[in-house]
Amino acid sequence: MKNNQTILIIGAGPTGLTAALQFAKNGITPTIVEKRASASTLSRAIGIMPRSLKKLGKNITEKIMEESMPFFRINMNIDSKPAMNLNLQGKIKETEVLTGLPQDRTEEIIKEELKTFGTQIKYGTAVTDIKTNDDFAEVWFNDEKASKKFDWVIACDGVNSTVRNKLNIDYPGFDLENDWSIADVELNGQSYDYAANNVWMKIGKNYDAVVSLPIGQNRVRMISTTEDCLKTIPIDLDIRKTHRKGNFKVSIRQIENYKKGRVLFAGDSAHCHSPVGGKGMNLGIDDAVAAVNSILQGTTATYSKGRHVVGAKVLNGSEILRKMIMSKNPILKYLMKTMFGFVNSSTFLQKKAMRRISQL
Repeated sequence: MKNNQTILIIGAGPTGLTAALQFAKNGITPTIVEKRASASTLSRAIGIMPRSLKKLGKNITEKIMEESMPFFRINMNIDSKPAMNLNLQGKIKETEVLTGLPQDRTEEIIKEELKTFGTQIKYGTAVTDIKTNDDFAEVWFNDEKASKKFDWVIACDGVNSTVRNKLNIDYPGFDLENDWSIADVELNGQSYDYAANNVWMKIGKNYDAVVSLPIGQNRVRMISTTEDCLKTIPIDLDIRKTHRKGNFKVSIRQIENYKKGRVLFAGDSAHCHSPVGGKGMNLGIDDAVAAVNSILQGTTATYSKGRHVVGAKVLNGSEILRKMIMSKNPILKYLMKTMFGFVNSSTFLQKKAMRRISQL
């Protein structure tokens, strides 16, 4: 790719920021726009995989690992009884497991790295329309009267993607009927044993589930298949501060083609799934690197097929886990208990399970 080609990245979440960083590392300064007036302060996605850290680079990895909470220990409870207790601290490297950090901090760390390359984000700039052909993409913005032409556009503008809608691209899939809930809270550290409760999950008799994940000192993220995760928690928590609490609808969707003309889709604009498995942000980061590489290497013709395969694999894996967790089949629940028991009895199987959890 010639360095004089013009690149537009739409969306300054982890996916868009990663794409901008990859271009910057290759001596190319893209235009990156974000419709929000300023950076997000929401924790949102929190699990970062080893593969994502490697793609983000050494500097970012070191800063993330300084702040994040590696998931060395996972406690699984079924019907309020212990089913599995993985504890691999000291047996596996922290860079080999998922680590927890609020998304807004991950974004800030990537932006700090971007600044060293002179790349700036244009906040408060929204795309109002876009057209594309085989030679260029023409884009209209809310803060400019005239349109601009770009050689390539990477759309990282989320599940409600303006780009996808303006280009009349379907987003096939379905929504789960019931709302799920989320909470981001700070706890009184004197009453909560982080060493014993690094990550825990409960599947209840009513087929409700709740997960707690550490995302900082005295701070945890909770997600539940019920309408109120704080009421689903099986233990008493001394909550010092609630950063966020709410409900959300789970959608499972994926576009058929990740490329149209000179526009490539990445992240949630191309796919979305349940938070089971914690792979959404990581899949977006993987998309971003692949999109940039395809532009740099002149292989955009094969970008869509390759990313669709990877995305479908993650979506299918997430759905299998979700259905297992929410299944009302007592035989399946018994098999889950048996499987967790086998894993619990072997350090080898524990390491293998942890590494499997920590990969796309």
